[in-house]
Amino acid sequence: MTTDPRPTPYFDIREIPFSYHGAWFCISPVTAQGAAKDDLHLVSHQTGMHAIFALRPLTPEGARADTRVEACASTLAWLHESGRIDLVYESSDTVRLRGDGLGLRIDAVAADLTPFGGTYLFRDPLADAYIFTSYETGRRYRVSVLRRAVALRPLGQLPAGRGHRRDRFRLLP
Repeated sequence: MTTDPRPTPYFDIREIPFSYHGAWFCISPVTAQGAAKDDLHLVSHQTGMHAIFALRPLTPEGARADTRVEACASTLAWLHESGRIDLVYESSDTVRLRGDGLGLRIDAVAADLTPFGGTYLFRDPLADAYIFTSYETGRRYRVSVLRRAVALRPLGQLPAGRGHRRDRFRLLP
């Protein structure tokens, strides 16, 4: 058996979004034209460019993990001294995450929920999953745990009092 001696071609995620042929969303720190954030986001390209949620790696203690991001054609990885999280596209409309030693916090980006904009989160008890629904894209984003080695813990919703709310939860190792 021979191995390919060529190194894996990595790219800078700040310059090239992580995506898949035919996908209508990508993973990128670029959240709008001319706007980039520190965290990676799931960014939809349905009806424009919309950041749907932020993906924030957490240490085993639950604090924000200062990670290094590596991206190649097949895998995006957050690397930290206490572990890693890998993200891959299963198909043009599904991503899979696998982690070891790190948690992942997922926050809805839109702070305002109005009849015409924003994101809301609800639990689907039949599928044992959580669903983010985005008014901007008209899409639903299902988050489900495939292995019970991790816990899906909703952190709740920030007050919706004056039209402001932010849905959030985290995946813990």
